[in-house]
Amino acid sequence: MSLFFSDIAKHPVGQLYVKLYSLVFKWFGGRHQALHAMFVKMSARFNKGRRVCLMRPSGTRMAGYWIAWTRVLRLKPVFEALVVDPAYVDLPKKQRPPNQLIEILRMNDFWGFTYKFMRAMYGPLRLICLADMKSACMDKLYYFVLRTQEILIRDKAHFDIWDTLEENGNPFIHALKTYLMKKRIRDDDSSADATVGSLECSDHDIDDDDDNN
Repeated sequence: MSLFFSDIAKHPVGQLYVKLYSLVFKWFGGRHQALHAMFVKMSARFNKGRRVCLMRPSGTRMAGYWIAWTRVLRLKPVFEALVVDPAYVDLPKKQRPPNQLIEILRMNDFWGFTYKFMRAMYGPLRLICLADMKSACMDKLYYFVLRTQEILIRDKAHFDIWDTLEENGNPFIHALKTYLMKKRIRDDDSSADATVGSLECSDHDIDDDDDNN
């Protein structure tokens, strides 16, 4: 499984999602206190009073970024409601995420692509959960190994069409790559994509020169 997730992280799509999550976590994960407080409050509103927040990928947890992206999908209504909330709009410019990042989070294509990407990861993530169980589950392990093969074959075309979509001017792909190319992510951190389980989502991985233009 470690080699599998390493290969996913080496894929251009996987690299984009790792870097994008670092940026999302930087702004909504707690570093900016006013914004984080609004995010937590909005999350409780959509989750029956429970404060469901973003996950910080751990270096000791295999596939940490992909597990964290499942939480982002769960918090989709929170992001959509927060960015139009009057309290958010009234935040000082320096306390709000860059407009480019908000534009990506508001794109239907972004959520659609993310759902399809994480759908392909469902089987492998289930295998990790089963491997951690202390009860016999070999039958389920065998089942999800077969399901993983089927899902990856089915969704392989989804990963292969990204370059085609970019050439055709897909707004989401263009906005994502343009925005991430502007971010100066340290080479020693981004090169660790080869082993996703060892990736730390550090607040210092990304410079503070985000512009809100």
